[in-house]
Amino acid sequence: MENEKGKVLLSAKELKEILGCNNNTLYELLARPDFPSFRIKSRHYVLYEDFLAWAREQAKQKAIGDSGPRFSVSKRAKKL
Repeated sequence: MENEKGKVLLSAKELKEILGCNNNTLYELLARPDFPSFRIKSRHYVLYEDFLAWAREQAKQKAIGDSGPRFSVSKRAKKL
């Protein structure tokens, strides 16, 4: 599955727009060991497919009441 623009990578800015979060929340997320981001030089990226898998897992954990680490996923991200 590809995103609307057909991109394989999401930049931190694009991820922030999808999640509808502020910079602090975004960088807390990017620092999490369970979040599939990586850096190229000083810029953060995430593979689109990896982000979708992570978001689905977060939604699944929330649905079953898992008490593991979780991040709120916006309605827009859930539609991806």
